[in-house]
Amino acid sequence: MPHQIRFPSGATLSQVKKDAKAFKRERNIPHHEALDAAVRQHGFNLDWNDIQSLLTRGGEFVKIPFQCNVSLSLSMLRPAGFVVGPTGCDKTSIAAEMCVNVLKDGGKVVHLMYDYYGYSTIPGYIGDAMGSSSKNVPGFTRHTIDGREPLTKVLASVAPLPGTLIVLEEPQVIAGFDTKSLCDACIQWQVGFIGLVQHTEVISNIEESRVSFMIDASDLNGPGNTLKIDQAEGRSKTHSMRLKAMQVYRSLFHTFAVLINRPH
Repeated sequence: MPHQIRFPSGATLSQVKKDAKAFKRERNIPHHEALDAAVRQHGFNLDWNDIQSLLTRGGEFVKIPFQCNVSLSLSMLRPAGFVVGPTGCDKTSIAAEMCVNVLKDGGKVVHLMYDYYGYSTIPGYIGDAMGSSSKNVPGFTRHTIDGREPLTKVLASVAPLPGTLIVLEEPQVIAGFDTKSLCDACIQWQVGFIGLVQHTEVISNIEESRVSFMIDASDLNGPGNTLKIDQAEGRSKTHSMRLKAMQVYRSLFHTFAVLINRPH
């Protein structure tokens, strides 16, 4: 995996190491200081040891516990996941469930909402599940953003801590939303990203190779009461599973589910 990693500048790990050698020679500094300088030169506000630690975790930014012992991972290579479904399918409850699971594990969640949006059910779901107003939930914050600004600038104004889960409804609206802007922003801040969209066509400009998972919630409240999850594994293999929802409590949003099909 390390050879696949690219820094926010676009440089590979090998290039960063080469630059560190040059810094050591040109600046007459210790090797570890040169490595730190090279890392920062290429867009990470981290020390070299932090990069090494990140790589030993497979470059993982956020690990999301989900239903039926399913674990979803957002990483340097695949920093984004999407929940897809039409209005009224309750996809916000699925996103909120993931947020709560991250929060219960001691993680942090930032919910972004456009300044012209009047309302979102996600904070309410989270507050209900955590037994408190969402404003008082440890690790959870909500920010109003200007959709005319690119994601990199939005995150710069929020300054999320590494390992934070970022959630945004209708991310395709944000200025210049594409694979590069999404990945650059996530990698720079070391955060995972979940977007909620009504159909996949609106994110067709996001390369599948950078998407960790896609959850189809279109039948959650339909006759089948199911969720379909396409989860990337390795470089190109896609692992599909289907969860059958037995009951959905809208006030707590928690979906009780059983795994009914998990192809090998």
